[in-house]
Amino acid sequence: MGTGERKERGRPFFLVSVLFIIASVVLVAAPRGVRIVDDFSVYEYQPEQYTSITNEVVATSAVIYDIDANRILAGKNPMTPTSIASITKLTAALIAVRKINDFDTTTVTEEDLSVLQITPIKPGDRWRTLDLIRYALMTSSNGGISAVARTVEEKVGTPLVDLMNTFAREHGLVQTHFVNVTGLDAHGTLAGSESSARDLAAIASILIRNEPELANATARSERLFYTLDGREYRAENTNELLGNLPHPVLLSKTGFTNIAGGTLLMVLEIQGRRIAFVVLNSTKEERFIDMQTLFQLYRSMLLSPSVR
Repeated sequence: MGTGERKERGRPFFLVSVLFIIASVVLVAAPRGVRIVDDFSVYEYQPEQYTSITNEVVATSAVIYDIDANRILAGKNPMTPTSIASITKLTAALIAVRKINDFDTTTVTEEDLSVLQITPIKPGDRWRTLDLIRYALMTSSNGGISAVARTVEEKVGTPLVDLMNTFAREHGLVQTHFVNVTGLDAHGTLAGSESSARDLAAIASILIRNEPELANATARSERLFYTLDGREYRAENTNELLGNLPHPVLLSKTGFTNIAGGTLLMVLEIQGRRIAFVVLNSTKEERFIDMQTLFQLYRSMLLSPSVR
């Protein structure tokens, strides 16, 4: 074979290599032109138009989201991944209720309660698993949701946190990742979970549409629960705003860790529309004030023809 023929046969490979490199650079460098999900899927990015929230709230990320119209109405860094603390438990509960039935039970163990625990549940308590899920959401019980996670894994053979991450990928929640089921900081510098205000609004939308009974359980100020052994627990919701609002609350979840700061998610029905409000990286006290500020902003937006 002559030298010229070898050169001719080498050109196609060279050209393919150059084209591959160019394509790779375009995909990586494209600013907001595409969004890459997992290892294979590429979706066109569609920027949303919304009212900007700036200094009105202490939170570094916030959103007002119309569930029925499926759009952001107002936001402050709504697409920025941020630690979400115990709002994590909403996704854990959403997946768990799909994997268990009315007859499943959970016995709380010492290991379940080895996580930071602020609720009085005790090792040896036998719960109807569905009740324990609702109790864990209302009181933000780390031990309770850890016990539920163990029950789910024993039943389906897959850790609940893995199922949560699969759920996030399947729904295109590209800013969302879970390290554990509680939302507790994994260690001093690693958050237990991250999401964006926009992703959390989407999760709230899925809960409201597909698991309304579970969502409704999070909106109650207090409730009595009984274990299968007859022990009584009074659950008081961690959201101090409940019971003082002029509109029906459809969903509620608080969160706080050192990394996440104060977080809060609520869904209200206002004039027949379901509106999600999310506050991330505020303070433990200011998250409630920030949430009330979002309510006021939405009320002012109702005067705009574009919202009605």
